[in-house]
Amino acid sequence: MELFRRILVPLDGSPLSEEVLRVATPLIDHTQEPVELLRVVSPLPLASPLRPLRTGQERLVEEAIATSTRYLSEVAARSSRGNVSFAQHVEVGEAATQILKHVGQLQPTLVAMATHGRSGVSRWVRGSVAEKVLRQVHVPLFLAQPSTQGQIKRVLVPLDASSESARIIPLVQQLARAFEAEVVLFHVGLRAGGELVAAETGGVAVLTQRMIEDKLEPYRRELESGGVSARTRAALGLDPAVRIMEAIEQEGIDAIAMTSHGRSGLDRWMFGSVAEKVLRQCSLPLLLLPLRGQSG
Repeated sequence: MELFRRILVPLDGSPLSEEVLRVATPLIDHTQEPVELLRVVSPLPLASPLRPLRTGQERLVEEAIATSTRYLSEVAARSSRGNVSFAQHVEVGEAATQILKHVGQLQPTLVAMATHGRSGVSRWVRGSVAEKVLRQVHVPLFLAQPSTQGQIKRVLVPLDASSESARIIPLVQQLARAFEAEVVLFHVGLRAGGELVAAETGGVAVLTQRMIEDKLEPYRRELESGGVSARTRAALGLDPAVRIMEAIEQEGIDAIAMTSHGRSGLDRWMFGSVAEKVLRQCSLPLLLLPLRGQSG
């Protein structure tokens, strides 16, 4: 089954935000349905008895809607190729709210967006729209910086000792196959008396590095059975986000794929923790699988 069959791409009207279409080209080329382009226009100021809405303000919004409609048509025309087609949506409102609304209406299997763009005086930055969407969205999220260069050839997949974190594996398989990339499965163990420890049901067990890598082995075999080259790696540390950033540098990683809610020892991988720390610090493309209402 193709997991990225319908993609929603929010754009803020800037060339920077359009870069996500370039970065995600291999995913877009594998879609089975039109790619949904979304442009959100800022609403009118709230009216009050002392400041009623003026016809001129309404006209500005109408002009912004018309401009955004033309803009999306131009983006679609520039980006159309082969079997790839685009649907277009223009809405008035707050950006993150409208993105989440369209996720509910369109039921995309992936939301792909830039994490830094500019539209007038507003900016889509890490800590703003992308993180608001991350906190509430229930479908996979592909986030890319406009500065991303080159192709994705090596993907880091941080996993903890829970089965929840491994739910990203089918998505990773699709991502790696689309980009023809290698996968590095990565686990951070806590240091206890010189040994690695990891979360187990009912408590914490002391593990060797080889034991941790053995626990990752079924996921490596699952990926390789799907035609994806994969290997495993373990590291020591109390802060998974720090070890993830170190592994990115050491392994020459081009993208990261992880869940945004899981459990690792005494810590939790959830929005506001590891996933958001990585989102804030890392400039690489990030594939996130939110697990709403799940426990590790």
